[in-house]
Amino acid sequence: MRARIRHQHPNASESEPPPEIALAITGIRAMLCGKNYDLSTALLDMDGIPGLNRRVYEIARLIPPGTTVTYGDIARQLGDVSLSRAVGKALGENPFPPIIPCHRVLAADGRMHGFSAAGGVSLKLRMLQVEGWNAAQLSFFES
Repeated sequence: MRARIRHQHPNASESEPPPEIALAITGIRAMLCGKNYDLSTALLDMDGIPGLNRRVYEIARLIPPGTTVTYGDIARQLGDVSLSRAVGKALGENPFPPIIPCHRVLAADGRMHGFSAAGGVSLKLRMLQVEGWNAAQLSFFES
């Protein structure tokens, strides 16, 4: 990660993060160590994020740990089920994983298609299992 940042921003210098960022880092590290940690209140800079993506991310942040929804569920929350593919595209462009929990969104058939993070679908499944996900649970928005 540091090498990639240095490559993209050669003049950047490393420093201690502000307290609110340090809290998010602690939460992400906890998740990566297999602990359930709620990141729903982490501060995010949404400047430059397209409006639809921003709305998708706001809805996705409402999905509790261990719960899943479909792309169509989020599209319905947006008011138009035909936006399901646009929801998938927005989540594929998610600049804030796992703070925006795109791993909690499944295909309409309940399967884990197209998870673009390194590790793919197996990582998505592992993250859900850490959160206590039960595949038989109903969608958060339908319950």
